[in-house]
Amino acid sequence: MRKQLTKDEIDLFRADTYLILANLFYETPAEKILKLLRSGNYSINTRDPWVECWAELVNETRKHNEKAIKKEFHKLFIGVNRGELLPYASWYLAGYLHEKPLMELRSELRSLGIKSSGTSPEPEDHISMLCEAMSILIENREAKQKLFFFKFISTWVNTFFEDVIRSQSSNFYRAVGSFGKKFILTEQQYLNIDN
Repeated sequence: MRKQLTKDEIDLFRADTYLILANLFYETPAEKILKLLRSGNYSINTRDPWVECWAELVNETRKHNEKAIKKEFHKLFIGVNRGELLPYASWYLAGYLHEKPLMELRSELRSLGIKSSGTSPEPEDHISMLCEAMSILIENREAKQKLFFFKFISTWVNTFFEDVIRSQSSNFYRAVGSFGKKFILTEQQYLNIDN
């Protein structure tokens, strides 16, 4: 029987998971991310609720080669004119890009001292940017991580993950969407109970 994870171990897992999601949605996954997922060596306590989704993600990663994943990513998120899905909070919350949710997010990030590196073409309300910001907040043990999560992530991201899961073009990303949805549900419960 495995011991229960400590708060520090849970927070490390949470921060790492946000970074993996950030990588998977920012661009075609790097080979090191795919290798990590294929290895299935991420140590997880079997009593924790997200194990099943991790196993699904590991198995799905093993089924698809890098070229197939790249093609799927392009179809879903880039496309010829645009991808099938728009992974932006403003799109889901306001129906347009670069709207009020993005302005509020920028203000919050400034108040938290989180600055864009300036190298990304994506605005801060892109799912990958939000996941990266959440990882930073967790690593810094920022007290405002709960507020940030409930104001800028949980308000829309499950609908986005559902769209990823339902898309006819999703194969590998169907598992990513399922994993993301389960992880966010676990985050909601964890942040409501423990913080």
